[in-house]
Amino acid sequence: LDKTPALFALTAALGGLAYAVPYTFALFYGLATPDADNARQGAIHETLIGVSLGFGPLMAGALLSLGKGPWVLGVMVLALGLLSLGVQGLLPSLRRSA
Repeated sequence: LDKTPALFALTAALGGLAYAVPYTFALFYGLATPDADNARQGAIHETLIGVSLGFGPLMAGALLSLGKGPWVLGVMVLALGLLSLGVQGLLPSLRRSA
């Protein structure tokens, strides 16, 4: 594809949607839980969003600068997904013990 302003605008719009939709849903469902403190849930949500929106691009840039190719990004996405699932699996047991 040619690098044109229209392509840049389309990419920026789709990237914005890619961040906005999960952000909105996560915030809504985080705050809609009846059994948890809403302020705490909101703080956890903002922390995770802030870390993930900074860490992902930072790691992607670092991996690409090593010159290993774009397949490394796929490995990173897979590893972070597994890490996320692991943390989500631990959260219920941590809540029960608290």
